[in-house]
Amino acid sequence: MSDRIDCIIIGGGIAGVTAAENIRQRDPNGTIRILGKEKHALYSRVLLPHVVRGQVPEEKAYLKTPTALTDKNIEYVTGVRVASVDAGRHVVRLADGSELSYGKLLVATGGSSRVLDCPGAKEAGCIFLQTMDDARDLMAAKGTAKALVYGGGFSSLELLMCFAHHGAPVTAVLRGDGFFSRVLDPRSKAMILSVLRARGIEVLLHSEIRGIEIRGGLKAVHLSDGSVKNCTALGVGIGIVPNIAFLAGSGIETNAGIVADDRLRATAPDVFAAGDVAEFDDRALGMRHVVGNWQNAMFQGKTAGANMAGDDAAYDAVTSYSISIFDLPAAFAGATDVSVDERIVRQTDKGASLQLLVKNGRVVGATCIGPYSDRLAVNALLASKTPLSSGALAALRDGKTSLASVIA
Repeated sequence: MSDRIDCIIIGGGIAGVTAAENIRQRDPNGTIRILGKEKHALYSRVLLPHVVRGQVPEEKAYLKTPTALTDKNIEYVTGVRVASVDAGRHVVRLADGSELSYGKLLVATGGSSRVLDCPGAKEAGCIFLQTMDDARDLMAAKGTAKALVYGGGFSSLELLMCFAHHGAPVTAVLRGDGFFSRVLDPRSKAMILSVLRARGIEVLLHSEIRGIEIRGGLKAVHLSDGSVKNCTALGVGIGIVPNIAFLAGSGIETNAGIVADDRLRATAPDVFAAGDVAEFDDRALGMRHVVGNWQNAMFQGKTAGANMAGDDAAYDAVTSYSISIFDLPAAFAGATDVSVDERIVRQTDKGASLQLLVKNGRVVGATCIGPYSDRLAVNALLASKTPLSSGALAALRDGKTSLASVIA
């Protein structure tokens, strides 16, 4: 076994790299090693759709020069797979059988695209949009004659817009009644469907893929209603699975993600979690949950790194994610995937559909489909740690009352 490394970080994405840099800010001398499974250096996953559409050169998606981390005495190793962790021994075991000893460990392994589980899926050559290699596969398919995209979230929207950008006819197949079916209000879902259909995209609702056959150069996609859709490229965006399988038997408790407290400390000593794998204790909401967006991964990396270096900071950031669905803006902020007591839907002065999610008297999440000018007021509501009065909640329900007057 090699000499002990003070801080090992499993995961070379934005959470892991941000953590390493924050450790180094506080500890100029300790050894830090990042273990990245991908062969690529740190890149922006947010920019991948823009790379595919030719709006951003691939090289511009990389966020660090080759020497940016080594100049800080941070070792960044790419193309290495971690096989297991023994938290009791403070050991990381690599796929080649070698072992590394750590003082502190951060698991920031992110998630992998959820794959289709139906006959023919493995042979179908499904295209995802989670990694740089996925983006390259999608670019290679840009001349496809007909595309089908399965899924109703951010990834599937990006996939169908990439295919449409390169001129391919696109069919979108959704299991629910619209995109973000469990989160958005009916008007918001209708606005998205209207924009897509106006662009010539066929949208099939309440439909599932039951099987795929390869017929020459075509993929025959069998749907739950008995119909068959032919395509030359099949994009899949049905969510991600946290990369935590290698932690089985490690002594680190996992559930939907790695169980962590509000300091992002895991249940095993000297182990932390950040990003899409962290099922953290959100004290503001009074629950543990996983938040899966780029901004959250970066902020959690900052907090985890600081705490690994000796700080004692609680993670309480309110993060957001936005996308342009062709010319329709869409934004999600705070906790939008949790059970809430009330959903208040307002139409903004610009015609957008703004939804405020209320739990225990607080606005804990918000969605907005369309352009709006109330961003600062929404952020202020999300940042408030105290419940709103009954009068303030009544004002929120009154679409004629400005949000600014509620927070004044």
